[in-house]
Amino acid sequence: MQIVHIRFAMRALILMIIPLLVCKASALSIVTTFPSLKEDVKLIAPNDSIYAIPAFSHDYELTPKDVEVIKNADIVISTAHTHFESEIAEMKERGEVKGVLFEIPKIKGIVFLKYPESGKINPHMPIYDPYNYEIFIRALAEELQKLNPSENYIERAEKVCKEVEDIVNKARKLNGTALVDYPYAQYAVTWMGLKVVSIAFEAPTTPETFKKVDYLVLTRNSTKSESLLENVEYSKVIYIDSPFVEKSIPEKLKSIEVKENIAKKTPGYTAVLAILALVVLCLRNGLRL
Repeated sequence: MQIVHIRFAMRALILMIIPLLVCKASALSIVTTFPSLKEDVKLIAPNDSIYAIPAFSHDYELTPKDVEVIKNADIVISTAHTHFESEIAEMKERGEVKGVLFEIPKIKGIVFLKYPESGKINPHMPIYDPYNYEIFIRALAEELQKLNPSENYIERAEKVCKEVEDIVNKARKLNGTALVDYPYAQYAVTWMGLKVVSIAFEAPTTPETFKKVDYLVLTRNSTKSESLLENVEYSKVIYIDSPFVEKSIPEKLKSIEVKENIAKKTPGYTAVLAILALVVLCLRNGLRL
């Protein structure tokens, strides 16, 4: 009788383990070229293995570990506009990457904005625009579904798109012109109804530029961006998250904040912060001032 119970328990255990083994065996190996992209991929591929290349700047150089993971991945998701991403594309052309190279700019339907000053294409994070994001997440889901038909990527993607649509519908509709700090910010606010007329850290700006715009768009927790407030008496300011913040695009869209009548920073505000930081550093290291 005891033997029967043991056999029954073993069979039950095997039945529990088999699905886990099958799931693990069918899990995809996914690589994203920036850490923040991992958060978006996780929304539709929670059961897969996702390796995010730890790139927090355009100057990042691939490590031997990065190269090894890229070569053996089932799919590599790339923004396709940095130097190291060009290296990945070259590796793919040489046949060194066995999996799919999924380049966001090549997705059919993605709409690119143009720099207001030069008229050239702005390649910086087009999926910060919610409409582009929906196109991206659906296209990615279809590609993943081909690689692993047993999963529910497309179903999850539709749920994500529904969330994005709700965010857009509930968002405050704006009207007017804007000066943004970085190129990616153009995608973060144009969909709200604003016309970006200048990108501060991309082209020279003058005091007159600040006077003519209705909104300033600043990256949250950026001292450099905050320094732009020194140029205005008061303004309507929109705060957005940097694309390097490890949050999904839906979370970033929900975090967009519109503030009005922001007081002007006192002259030399940024310089004072820099001096204070230097003083603290000297004191910590026991240096005389």
